[in-house]
This record gives sequence, C-alpha cells and structure tokens, in this order.
Amino acid sequence: MDSTTSAPQSYKTLADDSSLLTESASVGHTNELPVVVVQHIASKLALPDLLSFKQTCKQVYFCIGERMISEAKDKLYYKFDCLSQIPKEKHDKECEDLTSYFNGTLNNQAGNIKVFHNGETCIKSEELEVVKIDAIDSNDIFLLGTLSDGRKFTFINAMFRDQENGYKVLTSWQGYPSIYVGNSYNEIIQLIKDKRSDALPRHITRLFNHDRIYY
Repeated sequence: MDSTTSAPQSYKTLADDSSLLTESASVGHTNELPVVVVQHIASKLALPDLLSFKQTCKQVYFCIGERMISEAKDKLYYKFDCLSQIPKEKHDKECEDLTSYFNGTLNNQAGNIKVFHNGETCIKSEELEVVKIDAIDSNDIFLLGTLSDGRKFTFINAMFRDQENGYKVLTSWQGYPSIYVGNSYNEIIQLIKDKRSDALPRHITRLFNHDRIYY
C-alpha cells in the first residue's frame, strides 16, 4: 500500500473515533496493525493525542518518528487576545529579517541584544534563527515565535511604565531590545516577571494571554 492508497474503512473509523482508538490501545490491538495503518491513524491526531498514542506500545512508539511529530507541531496555532498574526504573505520575509537583525546583519545590532533564558550557558543573539512568527503587535514592539531548535522566543524592543489608571501600559522609550527564550510562552512569561524591572511584568500575563488551537 503506497502513501496515496486509502486505508480500509474499518481503519478510517478507528482513526476518526477516539473511543475506538482508546479501546484498541488499551487491549494491545495496535501491536497487530500494519505500520502504514498505524501511521495513517497517527497522521489524523493533534499533537497531544499523537504523543499519547506514541506511548501505547512498542510498535507504535517506533512507527511515530520525529518528522511526524514535527508536522503535528506545525499544525499548532496560537491565538493571543492582545496580539495579532502576521499576514501569511509577509511571514517568511519577516522571519528572514528578524534573523538578520538578531545576527547583526541589519542595523549592526549583534552583541547589543540581551538574551534571557533559564539555562546556565550563555546564548548570543547571533546564534538564533527564527523559523516561525506566532504573533506581533501593531507597533512591532512584541514579536513572538519559534526558533530553529523548537524553543519559543519573545522579542521586546521597548521599556514600559504604568498609565495613571494603573491598567494599561505605555511605551516609555525604545532602544533596549531583549529576547526571552523558553520551552513555552508560559515559561517566557515567568522569565519576564523575573528579569525585568519596568512595568511590563505587572501586565505580561494579560498581554500574552493565549489559547493553543490544533487543526
């Protein structure tokens, strides 16, 4: 059976019916399925279900490789309450420009951008490659996305102060670019709270509130 051949109807039902999938996994039936069928089922699953399915038995574990997991990650969409998505037609160019900015080939910023993360080793902005941008704000003060190693990043190019009403934040001045790197946006939120001394930590949870949507 090649990659273009449809799986039998019974297997399609198994992929589409989570209760049947759970039952099959629980009694070990996945050990008896052909590799192509296991991979067909796996290709229909969102990332959390795929990772769970991978743990059901030894055969399934080895059938689901890094490429399939990477493809499932690409189907993850972040919806931020206060930030916007970049237009698709501008996405790739924005990734290239931001990588060049980090590397210092634009505006000679190499060495001037502070990078914060929870690891013990030092990270330089010149080492970072942007492969995906999840969200931006209208003034390009915030840029959030994914690096080539799979980690999340947030680029912030401003300092902040509270307004008189104590609710919104105002850009106080620009020119202090910084990058925060973590395994998730929630980790980055905590990193910003720990590392910044301006008003942003008091508002970052609201500003970066988001949902993860799998499609």
